[in-house]
Amino acid sequence: PGWQPLGKDSVNYFYLSFGFLVAEQAFEFYLAYRQRKYLNKPDLPKELLEQAQSVDSKTLPVAAPKAEDMSREEKPESDVKGRKPFTQQLKDKFYNSRSYNLDKNMFSFISGSYGVVMTVGALLGGLQPYFWHHSTQLSMYLGLGSSEMAVSAVFLFLNSIFDTIVGIPVGLYSTFVLEEKHGFNKMTMKLYWTDKIKGFLISNAMSIPLMLGIVKLVRWGGNHFYLYVWTLL
Repeated sequence: PGWQPLGKDSVNYFYLSFGFLVAEQAFEFYLAYRQRKYLNKPDLPKELLEQAQSVDSKTLPVAAPKAEDMSREEKPESDVKGRKPFTQQLKDKFYNSRSYNLDKNMFSFISGSYGVVMTVGALLGGLQPYFWHHSTQLSMYLGLGSSEMAVSAVFLFLNSIFDTIVGIPVGLYSTFVLEEKHGFNKMTMKLYWTDKIKGFLISNAMSIPLMLGIVKLVRWGGNHFYLYVWTLL
């Protein structure tokens, strides 16, 4: 599957890539798990709660004077009678934020697992060699020739299409389910797709020339190409 080493002593980049991918995602899951344990704390920190109660004890009126007993100048601009105590406001914000972050945390497990499955599937299925093979044919069909630069540009564009398609389900759920549930979504479906198309075009307009410049530097720089690449980036 994927690519194979040229000889017995060659480095097997397929297994290295696979191992690095699994290790990286395992570490991300570990961090998300630790964060979830912290988010599951049921209440505000004791010190913060005491400070909020102290603020309430100083600001809440004991008995409000009658309106007819106050002169025009003494009347307040707003009535504080219906206002929630600061402690309750803080608790409400805490529970809403906690619920939102717990949902985001759970979604990170799902989206991370989905990303691993798609990436591993691409590696096992040899998607990159497949794209490179058809990039040559597509480049010739478009009249760009079979040069390394032309084929690389088409190859990068095909990869960008694949990455964009793979990311659509995650983006749709995050925007129109998760964010919508907590009242943070202000985007319509039309605006979502418009932004997606614009982002795709701008990203490729910037990344493809940059990657082609790196390919050119690698060919031109010889054994010290990494110095030129580092300078470019």
